Amino acid sequence: MKKIKFLFKRLFTMDYTAMFRTINKVHKRSNKNRVWLFFDMIYCSIKYLAGYTDYFLFYFEDLTNEQRKTYVTRGVNTNYIKNIIIYLEIRYYLIRHLKNILKEII
Repeated sequence: MKKIKFLFKRLFTMDYTAMFRTINKVHKRSNKNRVWLFFDMIYCSIKYLAGYTDYFLFYFEDLTNEQRKTYVTRGVNTNYIKNIIIYLEIRYYLIRHLKNILKEII
């Protein structure tokens, strides 16, 4: 559900002008069809959480799906940071809770 919400939010807030500029840049360097690049960018955004900037910076048009999986894109990084924050919050709560239990015991 979160992924669907995220995709709809991105659909309505995305800078399409910048995306099509990026498609043109990628087309110039790779000579690949613009329509194919557009749909490949969409595919990569869904499958690998890669924005059009990630696509351009990491030369995704030249990579296989196996190679694309290995990149830490904007979406992957965001999920990683969220998980770290959740872990730290849980850890803080547990340590604080354990200190309170130890105070009661001692």
